[in-house]
Amino acid sequence: MLPANWFVGLVVPPEGWFDDLPPVPSGTRYFHREDLHVNLSFLGAVEEEDALRAWELCKKLTGGPFEFPLGVVDPIGPSRQPSAWAVMPDEPLLKLNEFLAMFRNDIAQAARARPDMLPPRPHITIARPKRYARTDERTKLAQWAERIELPELTLQLQEVALYTWSDEDDDHLFRIVDRFTLDPYDPERWPKRYKLRYM
Repeated sequence: MLPANWFVGLVVPPEGWFDDLPPVPSGTRYFHREDLHVNLSFLGAVEEEDALRAWELCKKLTGGPFEFPLGVVDPIGPSRQPSAWAVMPDEPLLKLNEFLAMFRNDIAQAARARPDMLPPRPHITIARPKRYARTDERTKLAQWAERIELPELTLQLQEVALYTWSDEDDDHLFRIVDRFTLDPYDPERWPKRYKLRYM
């Protein structure tokens, strides 16, 4: 049985780009179109009650929508053996970066999860090598990613969702526990007891 896995993400609309990507090679775990997200706060293997407490805090978030112009598919993780391939934006996302830096660790703190001290790097993971993928399968995955030409498209990210592992025997990696649409920025909505310590 897999350990618990909770995170909060911005829902990524798949229309107009994702369904047109070429089939992935063997040894690859492809993300389902409903799994696509930009990570907001990774909570990890926390208890469900802790994840739900953090989610109640998330519901006070404001600031959307955010724009994500599609760029290229790049490897992420260790350079010698990437853990995934992800769509990167073709320009800096200053508004989204500020939003992530402002709130991600307050959300993690509410779930008693570890804070993330690295600078925000918004991306959309679309494929991962399977756990026991061979070297040649990883090479084919890298070649697959290099051939992808994404359309000139700017995505609108305006929904926030709480995710965990999927409990269905299908192609989904995750399931959405709850979701909501971000309202425009309103600093009075965020509880004053949460100080922005991690910017």
